[in-house]
Amino acid sequence: MRLRVAPGDRRTTLGDTALSVKGILRRGTLQGGTGPSIATEIGLLLPTVGAESGTGASAAAIVSQRWSKVTLHVNGLLALSREHQLGGLGGAILEGPSTWVVRPVAEVFLEREPGKYRVRAGDRPQASLATSGRRSPVIEGDAS
Repeated sequence: MRLRVAPGDRRTTLGDTALSVKGILRRGTLQGGTGPSIATEIGLLLPTVGAESGTGASAAAIVSQRWSKVTLHVNGLLALSREHQLGGLGGAILEGPSTWVVRPVAEVFLEREPGKYRVRAGDRPQASLATSGRRSPVIEGDAS
């Protein structure tokens, strides 16, 4: 949070702007069926306000499987950044039992940016809060 704005800096910015279309390719355990659930997300990265001016694109696939004790999501994403550089992300998210109102969440990702790879685990302890049978945004806490 900034209390003062330096001369020449913008007072407001709007980042991470995108238009995405999501779809289920295969109905599975997450939708009450059997076997893995498979989904996709295609996105257009839009120019931001006060930051990045270019456009980009992304395409992701998500495979999820729910068992009685845990739910596993495996993600893969290819992206063309607003600077038109190719990147990617692969990862896994493990959630505690879906019957719990608050359940633990662990995640690990491998990111590929031009010239470097980075492995990232969940930066903070996380818990997902279930409301009306649907997952809400993740609740995070700072471990430091």
